[in-house]
Amino acid sequence: MSQVARRRVVAASERIGVQLGVGKTVRHMYRAKYIGYVDDVEMLFWARLARKLDRAVVRLGGEGRLAAVETKEAGALPAGSQRGLYAIVFQPILMYIDKPVAMLEEVAGLECVEEVYGVFEGDVFKVRVVDFGLGFCEVCRRRRPMLKALPQGTVLRLKSTCRDVAAIGILSEIGFGSLYKV
Repeated sequence: MSQVARRRVVAASERIGVQLGVGKTVRHMYRAKYIGYVDDVEMLFWARLARKLDRAVVRLGGEGRLAAVETKEAGALPAGSQRGLYAIVFQPILMYIDKPVAMLEEVAGLECVEEVYGVFEGDVFKVRVVDFGLGFCEVCRRRRPMLKALPQGTVLRLKSTCRDVAAIGILSEIGFGSLYKV
C-alpha cells in the first residue's frame, strides 16, 4: 500500500559556472542566481524489512536515480487509506495444476484468490493463462520446469483473510506473484 503527498517548493539558489573558450579552455567564471520550482513528492510504503534501515540515500529505479529513504515503526494506517481486496499482478503468478480443468480452490499457488477477473482489454476483462519457463540449469545441463502463470496486469479479488499479502503463488518468496493493492 502506498500514499503520495505532493507539495510545491520554491527555493532561491545560486550556481557557479565556467565559460569555455575555443579549444575548451577556461575563460571566465560566473555566478548565476535563479529561483527553482520543485514538486517535492513523498511516498509512503508499508514494508517488512529484515533489518532496520535508518535515514539513507539509496538507488531506487533506473538511470542512476536516487531517493532519500527513512523507516519508522508501523503505526496506524495513514488517514484516508484502507487495505483493499483487489489487486493487480506486477509479476506473473506461478501456479501448478495437474488437471486440464480445475476449480480455483484446487490450484496450488492461488489459495488467497477469491476471483480472477483477468487482463483488461478494450472494454472487457479476459482471463489469460500463459506458459512460464523457469530457465535452464547450466550445472545440471537440463531445462527447468515450465509452469502455468497468470500474466502481469491480471486483476484479482483476494480473500478477506489474505489482505496483508504482498505476493502470492509458487516462488512468491523470491519475487514472483507480487501484487499492487487497489
